[in-house]
Amino acid sequence: MGEELIIGNKETVFEEALLGYKFMVSPDAFFQVNTSAAEVLYSTIVEAASVSPNTVVLDLCCGTGTIGIVLAKHVKQVYGVELGEAAVADATRNASINGVTNIEFICSKVEDVLSDLLKTKVQPSDEVVVILDPPRCGVHNSVVELLRRSDSIHRLLYVACAADNEYTISNLYGLCKSRAKDGRAGEVPFVPVRCTPVDLFPLTKNVELLFVFERAAADASDPDVGMPMQ
Repeated sequence: MGEELIIGNKETVFEEALLGYKFMVSPDAFFQVNTSAAEVLYSTIVEAASVSPNTVVLDLCCGTGTIGIVLAKHVKQVYGVELGEAAVADATRNASINGVTNIEFICSKVEDVLSDLLKTKVQPSDEVVVILDPPRCGVHNSVVELLRRSDSIHRLLYVACAADNEYTISNLYGLCKSRAKDGRAGEVPFVPVRCTPVDLFPLTKNVELLFVFERAAADASDPDVGMPMQ
């Protein structure tokens, strides 16, 4: 069975207001329907990201660009990566509508462009913060591996809409698992330092979870060394 559009047509555009920004959303692009709770989530992301004017943000699985656009005024540059063509078109339009010029969107799978993005867009002096807001199936294992190996990334935020499924658990575990037993003791993992729930789905058992990861201390590759999570 194919998709059925109930309201409007493929050219229909929906308008949403969020945190003082205006967003145009196509019918086949994703946007949080609970905008009041989404404002809480995005405000929490801005606070938890601890960015500065020297920060470069990699907004992976960026959808219509909401998180990157909200963060842009606080940072040096934002690069958003999204597979959906309609969402990327919306994101580009939304940046223009809101007068955001320090943001660039790339239509691709994250695993296909992340390595090149880190090599060509990130300077040694940049503070790199990664935002991961994947669908329920998470991101490819190669993305997790590359993020772990990229020394320029010191802080990573993972937004999970279904933290109890096997894909999300695999992503989260992969970011912070010790590799000492695999002969990779020199590789410094991430450690979870904070987890904040946001109730985007009232009257259900589901909540959106924001995980904040930071690089472990150099000796934290030992599985018994870690940091307390708030």
